[in-house]
Amino acid sequence: MTTGPLAVFGNKTTTEALLRHLIEAGITPDLVITLGAAARGKAAIAGASGGLGGLCADAGIEVYEAESYALSSDADRALFAERDLGLGLCTGWQRLIPQAVLDRFAAGVFGWHGSLMQFPHGRGRSPLNWSIRLGGERVFHNCFRYRTGVDDGPVFETRVLPIAPETEIAELQGAALEHIKASAVAVVQAWRSGDLEAQLIEQPPGPSVMLPKITPDDGRLTFQRSDAEALSCLIRSCARPFPGAFATVEGIPVARIWRATVLAENGPPGRVRQAGAGAPVIAARGGSLRIDEMERLDGASGPLADLVFD
Repeated sequence: MTTGPLAVFGNKTTTEALLRHLIEAGITPDLVITLGAAARGKAAIAGASGGLGGLCADAGIEVYEAESYALSSDADRALFAERDLGLGLCTGWQRLIPQAVLDRFAAGVFGWHGSLMQFPHGRGRSPLNWSIRLGGERVFHNCFRYRTGVDDGPVFETRVLPIAPETEIAELQGAALEHIKASAVAVVQAWRSGDLEAQLIEQPPGPSVMLPKITPDDGRLTFQRSDAEALSCLIRSCARPFPGAFATVEGIPVARIWRATVLAENGPPGRVRQAGAGAPVIAARGGSLRIDEMERLDGASGPLADLVFD
């Protein structure tokens, strides 16, 4: 049997969901590391949790509020220098964990990463968003042990998550969360039984395709230059809880588009073929998009019929 303090890193609603699942499974962590208010304000975390403190207080879990996302302040370094920890779980902590911190965990720190490409490919930022944006049909979602490199540690478990033509990012995040909860319990059980090391598989060596971070500015739709299917993928990849896709006229944002349907009909790209009481249809290359949900960004409330989108 392997024992020792169990710690969880995270700041997001996924962290809160994982904690609740662990507690319900009879696996109450000893310590939660989350960002303090000042550091959290600087980080602009999408999907930040507001309930970690209350949940931990109710469950009797110690909470440490880190002063820096890099865990580099004197207080942050002192916390880990003074402790011998057993196992770490990390979700909703969007920074690399320093080697000095990883070294304090006898069994290591485990996290999750998944993209449309199998490891060693698909490492990097915004992987679930990229999986939809690039038209992927599945995500290889991995539970793996952290190293100081980017997503390059040995894999404990991989689950394949399907992507349907209508799948939006929130749905894919939900499927990933279910795997996070199930595999977290499995990791803890393997650790406590002494079987964890035997279940780890090193990633293949060699070069890999890395994914860059997607920013809100990357949600711009280009009807005159892009295929309708590609635009649909982009919209689904940055739908709620992300900032959404946006359409421009002469470079100026006019509409935030949350949901659209691909139609086979063609027309001059960028032109609105239908507007008014019905849903507007904007032509692109290789088809058109029926805009099923949108909001105006230019302060106007009238139809889109007179606009020509970029």
